[in-house]
Amino acid sequence: MRSMPSASIVISTVDVGPRMKAAIGFNGTHYLVAWAMSSGPRVARVDPATGALVASPRPVISSAAGRPTVASDGTDWLVVWNAANNQQVRGTRVAADGTVRDPAGFMIASRST
Repeated sequence: MRSMPSASIVISTVDVGPRMKAAIGFNGTHYLVAWAMSSGPRVARVDPATGALVASPRPVISSAAGRPTVASDGTDWLVVWNAANNQQVRGTRVAADGTVRDPAGFMIASRST
């Protein structure tokens, strides 16, 4: 198990306020931090040894979404979030190099009304 450096790190310089709702996952090499913004979730890879960003934060999708969650299969990540006023659960795959594989996201579940 790896631990993050004790010094604080800056993931985003945008004031995202109390709705940030960040999540983190580890793929064995890097951490992936995901957080909610009004324009949609963002992700950033973080080096576990230094706490430095591996690359600039990237948007996951281009539409508004809620609280993200991150999981890894040991190589890539899955980022999942609530959407459509909490009526849907959507997701996207993020490759180990940070590439967002499903920029439009995909449906995981939908609440029937």
